[in-house]
Amino acid sequence: MECQTAEAMTTPMVKGRRLPDSRNESGRAKMRPAHEARAIGLQRLMASSVGAGRRILETATRASSVLSRPTAAMPSSTRPITTSQECRTVGLSSPPQVSARKSGRRSSGSHRRGAYTCTAMSDTSAGGRFSGQVVVVTGSAMGIGRATAIRFASEGAAVACLDIEQEKNEATAADASALGAQTVALACDVRSRAEQEAAILAVVERWGRIDVLVACAGMYVGGPLPDIPLERWDDLVAVNLTGVLVSNSLVSPIMIEQGRGAIINVSSMAGKTSWPNSAEYSATKSGVIGVTRSAAMELGPHGITVNAVCPGNTLTAMVRRVAAEIGATLDMTGDRWLAMRAEDTALKRLAEPEEIAGVIAFLASDDARYITGQSIGVDGGLILS
Repeated sequence: MECQTAEAMTTPMVKGRRLPDSRNESGRAKMRPAHEARAIGLQRLMASSVGAGRRILETATRASSVLSRPTAAMPSSTRPITTSQECRTVGLSSPPQVSARKSGRRSSGSHRRGAYTCTAMSDTSAGGRFSGQVVVVTGSAMGIGRATAIRFASEGAAVACLDIEQEKNEATAADASALGAQTVALACDVRSRAEQEAAILAVVERWGRIDVLVACAGMYVGGPLPDIPLERWDDLVAVNLTGVLVSNSLVSPIMIEQGRGAIINVSSMAGKTSWPNSAEYSATKSGVIGVTRSAAMELGPHGITVNAVCPGNTLTAMVRRVAAEIGATLDMTGDRWLAMRAEDTALKRLAEPEEIAGVIAFLASDDARYITGQSIGVDGGLILS
């Protein structure tokens, strides 16, 4: 499934407000200062999140025994796992033998957490910004997702490629592996929480950690507002929004335990503004920005950054398909429609997938450690504010 471009309700916190907590002897509600209530709420929420990810964390501990073996035990060639059932059956039963190593990213002492940061994974290539790190990319078969997987591989990361189109996904992993990276191609439909969980479990079993998540799986549909069938809406939400939420929720317990991590969710300029005949797409991409902001506030105290990248029109197979469809309704070719869209930008051209991948890699790097909760427009000057 190709990554492409084209509010959650919250309860406001009022400074100084006192929230009910428990009952005193007279039966009246005792009041707790708002900052204490928020802290307790966060603790409960994090406990729930960690509980949901316990199987993955336990797997990481088991996997550390494999990671401490010589590198020959982990061939750099792609080892595709083609079904969620296979993902679940890659079991490791050896007792943990964790050996210390420094994280591939610099870490402040306040965010170092236990032995989970001490796996012994060898650097995946001769060097690079992401040597020794593990990157998960959803929607990696084509377009921006493919370009992103190859970019991280070229900079030394071990890359897990997740996509529903497994043949193309394996091709991405093979091309990344040719750069000297350790890779794995995992068949995964992001609409299924079970398949996402199985894929994340397989990654942790293989490498023992996840340093970067790029939630890039997405799709585009659009049309006049009165003609939007509910089934199409449900499917688009399941891929573009629920899929992102699930992947964020699954990797967050791992990164919390590590005390370190970067999540980059791929939204769209359609999430920051809107155009006619794209209500459902714009709604899902706006939702991704909302998830990103909330996750950034929640995970920031654990040393985890969460940002969204919002591409403009990018020259991918899906954008070309959409251009051809729209052009046909306007009695013009798809190329002509794309040329018109290029004229809408300050740079007078459209983006290449590799240019979006470069911004994603920056947000995952140490250079962006103080950037979080942002939605970064990469649109060639289409929208100027």
